[in-house]
Amino acid sequence: MFLPYVVLFGPVSEELMFRFYLPSIFKHKLIGITFSSVIFSIIHSPSNIIMFFYYVSRIVKLS
Repeated sequence: MFLPYVVLFGPVSEELMFRFYLPSIFKHKLIGITFSSVIFSIIHSPSNIIMFFYYVSRIVKLS
């Protein structure tokens, strides 16, 4: 019963948070996207600096 909520709600809420909410709290779009990308990267616990920049680049590219 709990698994569908985790599988569906988790990814959807993450996308809404990092693509829409966090970038929108800043006046300048680039600052919002950059802030959101950095927070996304930190939360996904990159194992090294290359993976950190990989996550940042993915969000910036997709935003």
